[in-house]
Amino acid sequence: MQRQWNSLRSSLANVASHYDLDAALFRDFLDQELNYSCAYHQFESMSLEAAQLAKSKFLASKLVLKPGNRILDIGCGWGSLALHLAKYHDVKVTGITL
Repeated sequence: MQRQWNSLRSSLANVASHYDLDAALFRDFLDQELNYSCAYHQFESMSLEAAQLAKSKFLASKLVLKPGNRILDIGCGWGSLALHLAKYHDVKVTGITL
């Protein structure tokens, strides 16, 4: 039988040390929408905000969305992609995050 090396208590402490930080810290290095994943720089000169918007548009195009679709965004962070999809593609989004 294999033993788990990361106990529940350790797991909770690890998550807290990474995610239970003040949002002001994240505002220092994320874009205005607080996207918490890599941007899509189509051109070298794109700002972070433009590259994050390009990512949201690119992902939406891959999803082939239709109005009324239901989307589950697991690990949505502050929900920037979910908000984009709901606003511009008339879909219902449920976001799950820590």
